[in-house]
Amino acid sequence: MHWLDKLRQVLRLDEEEFSLWPEIAATAPDGVKQIINSMLEREKKEMDDIRKILQMYCGTPGYPDPYSSFAEKENK
Repeated sequence: MHWLDKLRQVLRLDEEEFSLWPEIAATAPDGVKQIINSMLEREKKEMDDIRKILQMYCGTPGYPDPYSSFAEKENK
């Protein structure tokens, strides 16, 4: 698997995780909510950074990288 494909996979996992935290925070004690909010801020920055890398190397996130399948074939 090409490194860009792995990076896209990390972004998808981060997005899934990011959507679960507000549900967890809704039922957590106040002190824990503060910790979760801090975690969400860091997670959001990480996802933004991953999107920037993807934009630098392959254009808009969500669109396939035209070189990814080529690079994957070369690595086999």
